[in-house]
Amino acid sequence: MMRLFARALFLILLTSGCGDSGKSSNSTGIGRIEDPDALFAEGRAYVLEGSLQEAIKTFTNLIQAQQAGPEVYQERALAYLGLGNLPRAREDFAQVTLLDPKAAKARYYLGVIFEREGNAEVAIGEYGKAIQLKKDYVEAYVNRSAANYKLKRLNEAIQDISIAIKLNPYKGSLFVNRGVYFNELGKTDLAIQDWSQSIKVDPQFPGAYFSRGVEHGKSGNFKGALQDFTKVLELDPNHLPALQYRAKTFAQLEQHEKAIQDIDRVIQLKPNFAPAYQARAFSLRKLGKPEEAHQWFQKFREIQAKARR
Repeated sequence: MMRLFARALFLILLTSGCGDSGKSSNSTGIGRIEDPDALFAEGRAYVLEGSLQEAIKTFTNLIQAQQAGPEVYQERALAYLGLGNLPRAREDFAQVTLLDPKAAKARYYLGVIFEREGNAEVAIGEYGKAIQLKKDYVEAYVNRSAANYKLKRLNEAIQDISIAIKLNPYKGSLFVNRGVYFNELGKTDLAIQDWSQSIKVDPQFPGAYFSRGVEHGKSGNFKGALQDFTKVLELDPNHLPALQYRAKTFAQLEQHEKAIQDIDRVIQLKPNFAPAYQARAFSLRKLGKPEEAHQWFQKFREIQAKARR
């Protein structure tokens, strides 16, 4: 209660000057704020504590008092983005670019918003403008690479992610992404090189082990696949895809008891995942347990039927 009273008193003092005081007011009816920097700091404090609606109200006070520079619109845009209000965030970031044509961050976030809205082509344009304003903008290269990947422009995606890697060669996820792009182009050796390099620079990043494990499995290197999937699960015991792929690999090696152990963990984490029940039925049949296998296959069909409704 005291905290709310203090904030209310703070805002009253800052916005005093309306009505009978004789101080100027603008056409919006909001009195001139005596200390806009303090109110801006108050808005950012709300952001830090996660009170985004309150932050928006505070920044809006500055905007309505016509005492807002581009930084105020940008902070309000980020708050709107945090709440998932993409249209309002887009409006504010666009206003930032009008007030400050060199605002690379605003251009970057416009790209993020357009990409979330499903317009990758426009997003690529905004990321490009951000890069023109800031040549070493790693995040913009990474996101433009991902947008090009969505549009199946793999060479452009590789070009951008390669620049990002030169700018930040110690981020494992960048090598993982480029490895995925190389793999889709059929350049498996380059893909594995990138995933292995990712592991060198960031041994705690499970994505590299998983991607390399999948490719090892495809090429018949089941031992290498098991090692990589096991490492993923050491780093993240609830990594569902790694559990699924390790179970599949165990089954390919006729180690069905171990396959069932992983499948049971999948079912525990995702009870309505139909393929797990089918895989369990398969391994049980291989173990010479046809009746039990039939029961699990029936569960598989029941879950499939529910999913179709």
